[in-house]
Amino acid sequence: MKLSQVCLRKRKMNIKPESFVRGWQWNNAWYLSQERPVTNIGMKESLKQRNIACYQAEDLLSPLYEQKPFEPLEIVETRLKKIPKDETHPLWQADPAYSYTDKTWLPKNCQMQFASAITNTVTVNSLPDRVVQSLAKCSPPAETRYRLETMIRNAYIGDAVQKLLPRNFRVPYIGWDPVESVMRPRNLYDHTKNTWGRSMPREYGIPNSRKLFNLSRALFMETVKIGGSGSQTVHSVETEVHKQFISRPDGKLVRLNLTVPLSLYGRKPLPPHVGISDIESLNATPVPSVSPMDPVATLHPTNIYHPSSAHPISSTLHSHPFTHTVFDHYATHIDPGWNVQAQLAKSLMTGFCVALGQARLRWGQEVEGDLEEPVAVNIISTDGQRYQLATFQLNSLDLGSGGKNVFWHHPDTLDLFEFCGYQEAQVRLDGLNMETFSHLQSLISEGVSLTG
Repeated sequence: MKLSQVCLRKRKMNIKPESFVRGWQWNNAWYLSQERPVTNIGMKESLKQRNIACYQAEDLLSPLYEQKPFEPLEIVETRLKKIPKDETHPLWQADPAYSYTDKTWLPKNCQMQFASAITNTVTVNSLPDRVVQSLAKCSPPAETRYRLETMIRNAYIGDAVQKLLPRNFRVPYIGWDPVESVMRPRNLYDHTKNTWGRSMPREYGIPNSRKLFNLSRALFMETVKIGGSGSQTVHSVETEVHKQFISRPDGKLVRLNLTVPLSLYGRKPLPPHVGISDIESLNATPVPSVSPMDPVATLHPTNIYHPSSAHPISSTLHSHPFTHTVFDHYATHIDPGWNVQAQLAKSLMTGFCVALGQARLRWGQEVEGDLEEPVAVNIISTDGQRYQLATFQLNSLDLGSGGKNVFWHHPDTLDLFEFCGYQEAQVRLDGLNMETFSHLQSLISEGVSLTG
């Protein structure tokens, strides 16, 4: 039906029909009578004066069926109750574990300092020399640009999967905010950050986690195709869970429980980038002191946990047991915002957890102190458009020793492209950066020729 003034006009009943009037009159009478007290008009007394008997309805009407006395039934509870979170819990442990998970937040604006203090790690504001040398040798073929454009469009636009995405309750500022209009005094806070109270409908689309997984896997396959490494490196099939425990010098137990969406495995481990004795020669930022705060101040302790560790590979007899590169995907739909320090801290904690699991895979669960050979792992953190490249080297499991662990990271955030989506009903991809792909290629293929 075409919308017109007649259809949009508010309809009013100028002359109410009789049924409508009777209806609201009945409703008003019922509403008024519900609290009206019952008055004694003396009818029962008048009947008794005339010797007319009065009866209750129960005295004159007999039940159709015999009424048996009610006996309450004892109902046995069949639904399992929640297990109390106390000493009776089957997973209760005597020592609390300070847990770092995917949703753990380190103190704001100090994420890297606390991550370094927790893992006893020095940070270097550049990539390792071996990766830089590998980058100088990278020269992608001319047809690589076309294939990159195709794989980005396939991941962001060409996927046929359409799911109901979460509602983004942090709506971007639309130019007016109801709270700001009545504030006295004005501008007590930055009201232009979000438009609170504006509820936007949920949309169908491709989940960010699926976009990032498909794009990361395609970048790895393109790197393998260019380098010709064949079966030297393989990728994981689905999301992996890493769980590791480690004790701090003060005796507190730290539990790392992280999920890795995509991992790359090789036949041999990556060679270490630097020896323990050569760490002092690096232009590295030392392990910061966060005193008077405890490094695990924001890690919530819990006594309910399973005391066993978990690593995706359980034996070195696997064809590709050694982790080379892990991906960390920032796939939130609610108020997405790229925080450089937070992502670097997450990469450091992820690299530490993965390297710790690989060290225990190689030398057993009881390994302690300085390792026979440092364990190196590459980390790629991305939201699809932006990339942070890093490398972590685990030198010692003793977090109080002088043998520090090392975390290298690229000083800048690299953009793979500027925009990919629909503009004016047309598919558009802008700002493809081949230099970023060269960095990814050098980090992914790093060490393959040395370990192959």
